[in-house]
Amino acid sequence: MSFLMILLALSGYYIPIQVENYPVDEGPVYLAYIENTEGFQVYLSLSPDSAAEAITSTAPFPGLLNPAKTYVGFEEETGILSVYSQYSFSANYYLATYEFGDDGELLLLDAAGHDYYLEALERMRVCSRAGDFEGMLDEGWSVMYPGGNYYGAEMCILLLEGALHQADLLVDSGVPLETAVDCLSDANILARNLTNDQLHLSILSSDNYPDDVEISFEEYLDMLSDYADLLEDSGQVELAEDVRRVIADLE
Repeated sequence: MSFLMILLALSGYYIPIQVENYPVDEGPVYLAYIENTEGFQVYLSLSPDSAAEAITSTAPFPGLLNPAKTYVGFEEETGILSVYSQYSFSANYYLATYEFGDDGELLLLDAAGHDYYLEALERMRVCSRAGDFEGMLDEGWSVMYPGGNYYGAEMCILLLEGALHQADLLVDSGVPLETAVDCLSDANILARNLTNDQLHLSILSSDNYPDDVEISFEEYLDMLSDYADLLEDSGQVELAEDVRRVIADLE
């Protein structure tokens, strides 16, 4: 349990979780919850914290329920209740889905933890394969809690490849080099947000090169070399020299 949850528990404060889109005329419906030796149990209630007003039986929530960051939605067409709980200090989350049985029984259908950062990386990969550099930037900036992101190196490799390709397209279309390399700056700024360091500093040792990227280590070195050349040609000599120092260390 997080420090915030401990404080709330000690203070007796109960965080209400209202069910979105639940069709009821009497008023709002809440996901109520209790924690016992078996873990978290949830049920629907007309009161956010009262079993006396329960309208379903209890059902297990197998993951960590973080009421402060839990969203509950009901889909009337399918009758499915989805409980989405985001972990503290992270964008990773646990998702459980339920259906209603006879006599108000709440039945667990599926439950699993989700690696939000891997999902974000996959969305960036989709943009990369489609040649959509702007889409990749949008996906990168949408990453929540980047301090908890452990796929920063993979994301930076994709950003470097995408920015170089974008710069080539712009130059070929007649855009001056000094303007075309703005996309390199965009990638570098995003890299700082994702990894707290510059684009060319995401890999500092060949031993740390990710195994699950489609770009080989040799291809990555070639991209860094192209990056340094473009920086130098556009007048960013100091940064180009720093990139070449990294290349020399990696080789």
